Parts: sequence; C-alpha cells; structure tokens
Amino acid sequence: MVKQQILPREERVIGVSSDARTTTTSDDYLDDNKYSKQQKKHGFFIAFLKVLLLAIVARTLTTLIASSSSSPRHLQGSPRETAVHVEKTKMLPHDDPRHIWHWTRENSPSPILGQRRDCSGDIGVLYSDLYTQFHNEGYVIFESCSLKANQPILKGAARFTKTMKEDRLQSAKRKVVIDISIDPDTLELLEYLHGGSRRVFPFQTINFPKGTQQPVHSDLIHFDTMPRTLMAAAWVALEDMNEDNGPLVYYPKSHLWGTWDYDELGLGLKYQDLHQQDPQKVQEIYGTELVNAMKRGGLSPKIASDIKRGQTFIWAAGLAHGGSKQNNMELSRLSQVTHYYFEGAQYSWIPRLSDLTKGQIEYRSDFKPCTSSRFGDVQLNSCADHYIQQW
Repeated sequence: MVKQQILPREERVIGVSSDARTTTTSDDYLDDNKYSKQQKKHGFFIAFLKVLLLAIVARTLTTLIASSSSSPRHLQGSPRETAVHVEKTKMLPHDDPRHIWHWTRENSPSPILGQRRDCSGDIGVLYSDLYTQFHNEGYVIFESCSLKANQPILKGAARFTKTMKEDRLQSAKRKVVIDISIDPDTLELLEYLHGGSRRVFPFQTINFPKGTQQPVHSDLIHFDTMPRTLMAAAWVALEDMNEDNGPLVYYPKSHLWGTWDYDELGLGLKYQDLHQQDPQKVQEIYGTELVNAMKRGGLSPKIASDIKRGQTFIWAAGLAHGGSKQNNMELSRLSQVTHYYFEGAQYSWIPRLSDLTKGQIEYRSDFKPCTSSRFGDVQLNSCADHYIQQW
C-alpha cells in the first residue's frame, strides 16, 4: 500500500494544466472566483452608467430640438399666452449697443415706478405696461394724474389756443402753457420710459388751434442732440379728437429703424443744391420719400382719432408722424405739443440745415451744453433743474 503524501494546505493541487502543469492553490481559486464575481458586478455598473448617460444625452437632444421648433414646449398653450411670452422675451433692435437709441435701454427702469398707474379709465395703466408698449411701438397714450387733478390748466390752455390768430404758436409765455409742459407726472413718465438715468426738460412748445396736415416726418430733422436722439415729445389733447379734425397720424415701430433724417433717406446728397435754394421743397420731397420708405418696410399708419381731452400722446425720437387730413375745416383741433431734451447733450443742432460730411453744423444758439456731473451714483448737479427754473 502506497501512502499518500499529505501536502500542506497551501500546496494542495486543485488542477493541473496539461501544457504548463502549473499548480494552483485553493486560496488562489477562491481569490479568482471572488475577482470574477467582482468583475461581473463592475461590468454591470459600467453598463448601467452607459445606459444612464445615453438616456441623458437623448433627453437633452430632444429638448434642444423642441426648443428650436415653431411651437416650443414652454410656449405651448393658448395663442394669447404664447404671444405674451414671445413679446416678453424677444429682443428689440435698440437692445443692441450699436443702435442709435440704445441709451434708453442701458439702465433698467425703476421697479417701484413700474407699479404706478396713470389716471386713464377706472384703474389706470401700469407704468411698466406703458414702458413695454413704448419700446415696442414707439409711443404711448396716457393720462396724467397731476394734470387731471388740475382742470383749470387744461381749460386755460384750451381758451388761449382757441383765441390764437396764428395756425401755430411756438413757446408761448403763458403760465397755462408752461404748466402743461412741466407737468410733474409727464416729466416723471418721460424719464421712466427712457431708463430713468437722465433728467428731462422742455425746450419748445407749440400750440395748434387747427389740424396741421403736416407731412409725415421725424422730429430729428428739425432738432437733435450730440450724442444723438436725447429727445422726446408729448402732445396733449385740449379737446376730444375725431376723424374729421385732423388728428395725429403715426407709424408704429418706425422708431426702431433709425433717425429717418435726410441723410438716412439719402436726400442730403441727392438734393444738395435744391436744399440751398428751396428748403421747403426739400421737406415736401422728404415727406414723400419717408412715406415710401414706410411702405417698403411694411409699416402701416395709424390715426389717433380716439384721444380724449386731457390725454397725452408721447412718442419716441425717430417715430415717423404727421398731421392727417382735416376733413372738416370748420372744426378746431385744440392741442399742445412739448419737445423735450434729456441731460447729457454736448450741444443741440438742426440736422436739416447741417451737413455732417462737411463738418457744417447749424447749432441752436438758444441751447447751452447740458451734461450733469456725477460721482458714482450721486448726481452733483442737474442742468435740467436749471432749464426748468428758467423756462
């Protein structure tokens, strides 16, 4: 009988390779078996991560595709809800810093003033809603609470305008005319609509007893600032408007396109000689060319025939506007327009009488530079206050 040799536990043969005849201990086998199980678990975990990653990528791609489609998921709903969302999120041309009117968008308007309401209708309109319309359309119609509370001013201005012998009167030195031009709520809203960082002050009023029937134009051919477009206008109805007394005509959104001055329409070079000989003729040609430009741009005119006594029509610099045809010349159209400058202008000039390409500038001799001094956020002086006091 042959005795079997008992090897130590760590040297017991579990299997022999027919080629290499290497021996494997039981501990090695257990370790290998454990490693194999761990390897399988690790493989399952890696596979799970891959599936999860693919799911995330697929979901992201689906969201991107949906957001680029015409009906994104976050805009789904009623057409009105969709339109409101688009209106609030779309970019406007003057959001671009290169736009000539961008200064009005450099600062966010006051959220406190945004919650104020004017005195139109039963509850009034929020200033924040007026701001949105002003920048989208280039105009607003609002009713000043301070002017509504002071009816003698409106009545006095209407009486004065009705007895005028002229078809228009500029900067009349009448208290009621001046009071309308520096109405507190109007000044406050003008500054709010333009970002709130610059003070505003009047530099011209014009009272009209009848409709002007004035050709469509931009105010920026008559007066402008440097830097440009630091101006606005507010037109107050001193009686109810209607379709027959020659109300304002205007082109919504035209302010977004630029200044609409002679140079922008190419008239400064084309009619240079005629401009020197017959400036009035050039203005008539300008009006025709401007209307044609509005048509080419797909812009349509509106008539402000529903404005009531005491309401104010504010328009942006560059908004194309004029006087519609007065169908009934027996009717009056009592109104007052005030033109305003904002602080920050080095000088004021008359573009239709100037040629920037030649350095020929027709300055306004009645206007001095109005550049306020600031240190941080604290305003040290206000030339707007000075002009208002002198006004």
